[in-house]
Amino acid sequence: MGLLPHKKVLVERLKDQPFTFLGMFGREGDPKEIAARMKKENINWRNALDLGEAEDGPLWSTWAVRGFPQFYLLDEQGVIRQRWFGNPGEDVIDRAVEALLAELAAKSAKK
Repeated sequence: MGLLPHKKVLVERLKDQPFTFLGMFGREGDPKEIAARMKKENINWRNALDLGEAEDGPLWSTWAVRGFPQFYLLDEQGVIRQRWFGNPGEDVIDRAVEALLAELAAKSAKK
């Protein structure tokens, strides 16, 4: 289960913020089975499905995915600001997201 419960809380808590959580499934079987799993586990964020073989899938290749979990924190311009391989812990993710949101708010206030 890992970070699944925390990801749900994070998505709900930040639903009114300029924040999007995007998941990715790859090499994990039939798309219908994945959709059923998402429904069963009440996954409340968008997900992409990479149907490529091994690391040859387009999403795996583009994002240099090495395994799961792997997390990227992107800013409003799409620049990767943080990248974690494995589970960095809830506090680490929360602090990084909050810092980036604060930075964005400060930029917006200057406009």
